[in-house]
Amino acid sequence: MQTITAKNVKNTKDDAVLFLIKEGELTLKGDNKKLFEKALLQNLKHLLHGTSYASIVQKPGRMYLSCSAEDADLAEEALRHLTGITGWARSKAVEKDTNTVIAA
Repeated sequence: MQTITAKNVKNTKDDAVLFLIKEGELTLKGDNKKLFEKALLQNLKHLLHGTSYASIVQKPGRMYLSCSAEDADLAEEALRHLTGITGWARSKAVEKDTNTVIAA
């Protein structure tokens, strides 16, 4: 599990699973980058249909998906089929404090 420190990324419950999603070649796009980001988000939501994901937060070059522990395997299956990303990792949002990061 990868530990991250990202503001505004929430695990909605203690048992929620957070995924860090790394966008692919979208960072190379020019003026139409927003169009590609929107399409990627819509495709992810489509693949997650039927799951109880809590939120998707977009940050530059990254997306964060929060879902219930019961739907984590389904979310991973959706991410395996999502075109336009280079990878993902199960993560945990923690405070920006060395001891907290180490403990996580």
